[in-house]
Amino acid sequence: MSKTPKVSVGSANAILPTSINVAGSGGPGSPMIHNGPLSTKIRLVYYGDSPSASTGFGTVAKNILIPLYKTGNYDISVLGVNYWGDPHPFPFRIWPMAGGLGADHRDPFGRGKAKNLLLDSNGLKYDVFFNLQDTFILEPFLPEFVAAARATGRKFKTVYYFPIDGTPKASWMKPVLSADAPVTYTNFGYNECIKVHPELADKLKIIPHGANIKDFYPLPPEAVRAWKSQYFKGKEDCFMLLNVNRNQQRKDLPRTIAAFRKVKDAIPNAMLYMHCAIQDQGWRMDEVCKAYGFDLRAPNPDIVMPVNIHPGVGVPIQLLNNIYNAADMVVSTTLGEGWGLSATEAMAVKKCCVFPDNTSLTEIFADGRGALVKSGDTASNWTVIVNDNEIPRPLTNVDDMANTIISLYKNPILRENIAQKAYDFVTNNWQWDKHIAPQWDRIFKEQYNQLGKETTTQAGSINGVVL
Repeated sequence: MSKTPKVSVGSANAILPTSINVAGSGGPGSPMIHNGPLSTKIRLVYYGDSPSASTGFGTVAKNILIPLYKTGNYDISVLGVNYWGDPHPFPFRIWPMAGGLGADHRDPFGRGKAKNLLLDSNGLKYDVFFNLQDTFILEPFLPEFVAAARATGRKFKTVYYFPIDGTPKASWMKPVLSADAPVTYTNFGYNECIKVHPELADKLKIIPHGANIKDFYPLPPEAVRAWKSQYFKGKEDCFMLLNVNRNQQRKDLPRTIAAFRKVKDAIPNAMLYMHCAIQDQGWRMDEVCKAYGFDLRAPNPDIVMPVNIHPGVGVPIQLLNNIYNAADMVVSTTLGEGWGLSATEAMAVKKCCVFPDNTSLTEIFADGRGALVKSGDTASNWTVIVNDNEIPRPLTNVDDMANTIISLYKNPILRENIAQKAYDFVTNNWQWDKHIAPQWDRIFKEQYNQLGKETTTQAGSINGVVL
């Protein structure tokens, strides 16, 4: 039987707390007890997508690590996945995890390389080992590393932040069980985990993602129109739908096009901009569009996609903010999300979002913060896609998606109310630096404090340090 998690982000009230209750920590300024060998600053080693990477994990890492660094309480080192040693602007060292030796050179996550660096007695020193990655990627790595490191007598704490976008397999919970402080994104993720391992109910915590309102924010209408007339020349008066998702199977982009087919028939002035590569891990999107009667190469196409975009590079943040601002609605037909950063980015730009009522999205858009459409509502609206770990996924009801968009098009006041409610919630509860990073500060200090107590007990002496 599931227990109520300690932090709620999708309840009826859905007010995100500004702190997490952590044993032995009174927040910033609390005394931290540890023994002599530990440094004054918390030595934090992070393993996961580099904060320099144009990926979801990379964005999350950047928005957690930078605010922590600015506190002056952390000595941060990064073992960066999707990083190859290029110059970067971050104030800490990043080791590239690509290009390991031997068989490990074929591992894009560099797990063997990371393990070697972490176990080298003359290498990295750390009090806390912080991981951000899918559970099935860390399934063999994290438990084996923790056991090997502890066998050498190393003293450290492991914190693991992970997404859940469907019911996990029991084996995927191995890295979660091996962590001292496992943390997931949402109530949905929490509940799915304890279905598999009920004993996690008291240990597992929840910290949501956020939005960086310095990067994503509403622009003045006249500035939006001027930019739109240049970027979408001749379409500044169109009713623009926007989908910001990678072209991969789980995002189910063809379903967005199927819904737009019906929308276009009802709203002749509608256009769809899909911010993704035309060809990537998913489909040849130009061919999918053609199958639904749209031609990307037409002189004035109804569906527009960027020509020169690569998922590993992305686009400048200011450009993406302009794109969000240009939209009248932001939509998605994803089969499931651990979070879905485009959701909170769109909310921060004060846009009305139309997303499927599934997984984490149900609580992100709860209480009228978005328009949720039917998903997995019938036995026919479920699927299992290839190369997706055999997880049943809820399909978006295309008719309900199209009808919801058409209805909102006809009701601009309701659209504005939804957008305002979303914007208010994000700015008051989900800012990375103001609301989310402080929760991580408390988690890491809690673990550091516990490490100090354990080491003190073993050493039989105490040296106190106030952070």
